Amino acid sequence: MEKEKKYLYLSEIKWKVLQYINTFNKEKTYSPTYKEIALAHNFSRARAGAICSELFKLGLISKSGNSAHRKIRLTRKQVNLIPTLHFNKEYPTMEINS
Repeated sequence: MEKEKKYLYLSEIKWKVLQYINTFNKEKTYSPTYKEIALAHNFSRARAGAICSELFKLGLISKSGNSAHRKIRLTRKQVNLIPTLHFNKEYPTMEINS
């Protein structure tokens, strides 16, 4: 039986957070914390974490267990994908462990 694909909506704010993570990473050569993301977008650290969780489910960011705070990672493939994305659109979630 074939699994039904799940989709997540890429809202404008998720798209802006992804752009912010990419720019921050390029400028500073390390990833932003949830607190830095929250301050840049004027919302709570919890909301920043929830948005990053959805970006992770979409396969648009990766996470590293090596750092307690700066755990967001972008692979070259993810960085190359960012300019092709559009907000207000649904994208399939990645199949974790498949």
